[in-house]
Amino acid sequence: MINQNLEPFLQWAKERGWQLRRNRTGQCQLDGSVTKRYQVPESYLEFLGAVRSCISPQDTAWFLCEEDYAGGQELMFRWNELELMSLAAAEDKGNKARMERIVRFWDGAMPFFVSVGGGYGFFALDTKEHPGAVLYGCEPYFEKAQQVAEDLDGFLSLLMKGEIELAE
Repeated sequence: MINQNLEPFLQWAKERGWQLRRNRTGQCQLDGSVTKRYQVPESYLEFLGAVRSCISPQDTAWFLCEEDYAGGQELMFRWNELELMSLAAAEDKGNKARMERIVRFWDGAMPFFVSVGGGYGFFALDTKEHPGAVLYGCEPYFEKAQQVAEDLDGFLSLLMKGEIELAE
């Protein structure tokens, strides 16, 4: 097991009222558009193999899981919604250079957690500069993200210790 903190985190989340659905198959088949864009860290594939959904008690923060990445009409918030919002804002201003920077950023930052409580924010896995590191970004400039953990396992540990707060 890559994520030593996975099972403790899932128990922690359940005890705090998170809506948790386990992935009983232990398998994860990400959409091809995601796997073409990102070198998905094994630690996250392990997480997705264990979790079908993990949503905060307030329904305002959630881990992106296999179904989120698959898309579909029923989703109110797409897995890359924050990127699309940034691109729309840059396009409205006719700023092509900014649009290119936005795409470059998101090409190396795979979002895995989104929060819409108290403003939009996200955690992403760095897939380019520091592969596997966890980044945090928030509005108004999502692309000014900062590294908050060395990897997903470290992120889960910090979350359980209360050293990373989620805007739920």
